[in-house]
Amino acid sequence: LSREADFCNLQFPASTSAQVGTPVGPVFCRVYEAGETEAAGAAGTFTVEVGYGPLTTNPQSETGWTWVSAPFNVQVGNDEEYAASFTAPAAGAYRYACRVVRANTYTYCDLDGAGSNVGLFYETTEEGVLTTTP
Repeated sequence: LSREADFCNLQFPASTSAQVGTPVGPVFCRVYEAGETEAAGAAGTFTVEVGYGPLTTNPQSETGWTWVSAPFNVQVGNDEEYAASFTAPAAGAYRYACRVVRANTYTYCDLDGAGSNVGLFYETTEEGVLTTTP
């Protein structure tokens, strides 16, 4: 059994902006896990988080990212959608993404999809773009 999610993506928005100290989002993430997400409601076998960090870092291997819990939002076909907002950090440019947490294993999710299914890879160039202003 792969601990990595079969499929996940940063659903929406692809980019956003906010004033420092105000809410960013909600940011929507979608997850598919065979045998778990098809039924209505949250599967309850994993959690989802939304995070942001410096433009030049990869959250899979580098520090500097902040993560918040993304509660279940709605069932979309065989997928589950999760959503979260966070407080805009200091003025500047950031990247944001989602991650699926399962048994201390993280699957990082970008705009064009990531996960253990064939052909899916996490790419820092496919992260969401956040601009914050004073």
